[in-house]
Amino acid sequence: MKLSVAFVAAIASSVLAIGIRAQVHGNYQHLSQPSTQDSTALRVQCRSITRDAENANQVVTRDNWAGGMLSKKLCAGNFASATGRFTIPIPKHTGASNDTEWGSAWVGISDYTFESQLQGGVDWTVERSGKVSYTAWYEGFRYEPSYLDDFNVTGGDEIQVDITTTSTTTGNVRLINISTGNDISMDVTSPPDTFLTSDNAEWIMEYFSGGGRLALADFGRVVFTNASAKMSTGRVEDLRGATIIKMVLDDKLVADSVIDSLSQIAIKYVK
Repeated sequence: MKLSVAFVAAIASSVLAIGIRAQVHGNYQHLSQPSTQDSTALRVQCRSITRDAENANQVVTRDNWAGGMLSKKLCAGNFASATGRFTIPIPKHTGASNDTEWGSAWVGISDYTFESQLQGGVDWTVERSGKVSYTAWYEGFRYEPSYLDDFNVTGGDEIQVDITTTSTTTGNVRLINISTGNDISMDVTSPPDTFLTSDNAEWIMEYFSGGGRLALADFGRVVFTNASAKMSTGRVEDLRGATIIKMVLDDKLVADSVIDSLSQIAIKYVK
């Protein structure tokens, strides 16, 4: 995978941070599901339930995700597309250590069967000095993330992410910088014996995890707007009935999520 020039520069002053950044492309790739999640815990089963129960927003806590997730009903088709917009935050270093701190916001479609995904979004790093760097990226199926060095983004830019599954082995990730007019689209094909069953649509603020734990930057607030997903049946889904994910680390709430409307979810850093 091509390393992001901006991200490498952001941590060049720290030997330890450079070591961590080298691992991000392996141990710290974006996860297709929350790291502590039971593979069936968040699925909405196809069963006879009342409309009120179907529309209720379940709340769960995870140690690496905050945001919202729609899970398919087993009789309602798979997710064919997902879209959403967010404004890139201007994060601050928490001052808790001298380490570079991180965060990421993205939109995606994923499954549990093959732990496969289509995702696109923006990562950010904050050095102890306060210097902030941003990189747009996308990820397809079980490949590691690809960083888009030529797709310039910065704090305050409004980004739209469109995820489309064209089959169980092909898809498209499109990122639009609404603020600058830049638009980039990537077709992705799965590796052998890997498929995307499209169980979930997600709007997520992620805290990197994997072979260790990276420091979470104070991202302030990330708000996903115009959030919706389309099923393979043609039905368009809003956030009605979405699972709300709140981030909890060491028994402390660090990122709170609230669905403000049927198309908007707000995620706030908790100091």
